[in-house]
Amino acid sequence: MHKIRKFLSNPLYYLVVYFNPFVLAVYKCIIKPVLIKRLRKRKQINVAFVIAELGSWKTENLYAQMLSNSRFNVKLFLAHEQSAPYAFEIVKSYLDNRKYDYIILEQGEKIRKYFKPDIIFYQKPYDGIIDLVQFYQANLSSLFCFCSYTFWNRCSPKINKLKFLQYVLQLYVENESVYKDLEPVMNNHAENLVVTGVPFMDILLKNKDEFDNPWKSVGKKRIIYAPHHTIFSESYKSSSPYDYSTFFQYAEFILEMAIKYKNDVEWVFKPHPLLRMKLNIIWGKEKTDHYFKRWEDLENAQVCEGEYIGLFKHSDAMIHDCGSFKVEYLYTGNPVMYLMNDNQEYDYPNTQTQKALDLHYKAFDSKDIETFIVNVINGVDSSKDSREEFVAQYLTPPYNKSACDNIINAILGKEEYANYNSK
Repeated sequence: MHKIRKFLSNPLYYLVVYFNPFVLAVYKCIIKPVLIKRLRKRKQINVAFVIAELGSWKTENLYAQMLSNSRFNVKLFLAHEQSAPYAFEIVKSYLDNRKYDYIILEQGEKIRKYFKPDIIFYQKPYDGIIDLVQFYQANLSSLFCFCSYTFWNRCSPKINKLKFLQYVLQLYVENESVYKDLEPVMNNHAENLVVTGVPFMDILLKNKDEFDNPWKSVGKKRIIYAPHHTIFSESYKSSSPYDYSTFFQYAEFILEMAIKYKNDVEWVFKPHPLLRMKLNIIWGKEKTDHYFKRWEDLENAQVCEGEYIGLFKHSDAMIHDCGSFKVEYLYTGNPVMYLMNDNQEYDYPNTQTQKALDLHYKAFDSKDIETFIVNVINGVDSSKDSREEFVAQYLTPPYNKSACDNIINAILGKEEYANYNSK
């Protein structure tokens, strides 16, 4: 009886789980063509953006641009991220400060209670991030468009396990290189990939004067330390499915470097949003809070756990082991160091990511990190020109237009995308 009630509470979800090939075939061959035909005829297209975590909301500028376009009726929905409950208040505060209109989706509430979207943009393609009744399985009467919350860093065959991407009408990618790398590893042979650039490119290409400066001091070099969340512990083996992080190896040393070079460098500790949660499990809350507080208490440092573009733009360098920042930080033109790990993320890197990593200075031990810090202080940077060439070749949207313009044209089937056939 319990299983029946569970099924009836969200039948589409369980149909997708247990009968996905059949449901996908019906959606692609019957439902989606009808929805596309209806979409193109509508004078105004209803679009929903569903967000749950601030750091990975990389379609904000697309949302803002659609708001000002009379062809779109846009609604913003704030959901609860299951793996990071604290994220809700951070996003809510941000939306309030920006004076955005938004609708809060409580647990168990469906989008269609408030709005009937023709298109839904989700932040992430994974099951379990938000309430299942708010994810795509419960909304197959809509079309889905998707921009990754990070640059496409890998072309692993594991992408085939993401059922959501097979339902997506248009999946927007940065460039032809990413398209070519993804095509052979996707079940649908990349039939829904569209080369437009991604909205985050438009933001990252802006001049730093367009962003608030969150740094405290003037006159010192500004270095970001950005550790990823892929920490691993024998006592808590499910802390991450991967062991990419170098946090336990270098967290204490880099804090010591912040103290040693306090007269020359201002620091920001910029952890991945999930790092604190995992440290609470492995270290315990007391030890975790103490480590964060040590950064907060330094006169030449601060902690940043939210929006970071202004932080990047007004910085001078970064030290990190984060997958997405391999590409994102190159837009600053500043020197950047990658903390190497023997178990590092070398499975299936795409061409773009490998070239981006090649442009990083590498740290194989503590001495390499200190050498990098000293070079930043002294203005030594031998790979600056190569980084600028990479941004021009790989990280600039096509057709001399913004990524947002390209995406809107792709949805409407206009201009360079007039002949794009949404299958």
